[in-house]
Amino acid sequence: MWRRVVRGRTVLVVGALLGLSVLSGRAAPGDQTLRTVTLEEAVASADRAPEMTAALAGEQAAEAAVHVARALPDPELSMATNSINARETVSVLLPLPWPARGPRVEAATADLQTAGRSRDAARASARQALRVAWFALAAAEDRAQAAADREARARRNSEAIAALLAEGRVARLEYVRAGAEAALARSDRASADEALRTAGMTLVTLMGLGPEGAVATGGARPLPDQEGAIEESVARAREASPEVRLQVAAADAAASRLRLARRLRVPNLGLNLGAEFNDPTQEGTNRFVGVSVGIPIAGAAAALVALGARRRAPGEDRARRGCGSR
Repeated sequence: MWRRVVRGRTVLVVGALLGLSVLSGRAAPGDQTLRTVTLEEAVASADRAPEMTAALAGEQAAEAAVHVARALPDPELSMATNSINARETVSVLLPLPWPARGPRVEAATADLQTAGRSRDAARASARQALRVAWFALAAAEDRAQAAADREARARRNSEAIAALLAEGRVARLEYVRAGAEAALARSDRASADEALRTAGMTLVTLMGLGPEGAVATGGARPLPDQEGAIEESVARAREASPEVRLQVAAADAAASRLRLARRLRVPNLGLNLGAEFNDPTQEGTNRFVGVSVGIPIAGAAAALVALGARRRAPGEDRARRGCGSR
């Protein structure tokens, strides 16, 4: 019996040494370097999130659209000649920016405001995801440490029971039970280590550190603030929530586009300047000035589309809030 126990312990020791050699061979000097990240550092990396990059690009595009709305319309230059005589005609059409220049600038400014609110909402969402990932990693570290402690205690208990069994002081059932507890503790530690790696990779991905990065939490772990009355929380969320402000800005932008669409139903005007020369039937150059009128045939349909978008904005807001509250 004693030889069997010694042989079994020898096999376990050899297997452990082999495992350590494999792990040491995998952990090459150029592999992952563990980096300690505080909660403040994790939240500060939200500005590098892809959502922020897209939101900033959208804001820049909206700002450029405001400059386009304030600019004068593009003039049109026309040149014509005739096949029978040598008369040539040159004319310039200057579209007037009225009567829709004011509503067009207002709609572009409202879109810029919406883009800014979208940037704020993207930053808040990225920060929230980073905070959740950081605390999840901290919890995974605690669970992994607790699992490692349980495994160490179970291993020491199993070794002690094996020594007592060799001396004939305990029953074999106790030895089997201790081995089962040690195996269960090893399984729990393996699961905890895998959860720790998953939580770490999640934070690494959100921080944009790359697949070769490895992080661990550091610094203080702040406790959540004490919540007040539900009415106060709801009122504060309605006033300061980035999502609510985004929906308000989107509704205002839809109203501005509706006013623009209604204004575009009015005929637009243009100034036409030109000259005719090389006419064999008359001497000199014939100059002319005219006014062009654009008939907005599709203006009524465009106004209906804008009206539908304006009515849809509050419904989307309520649907989003309803889905978020479930």
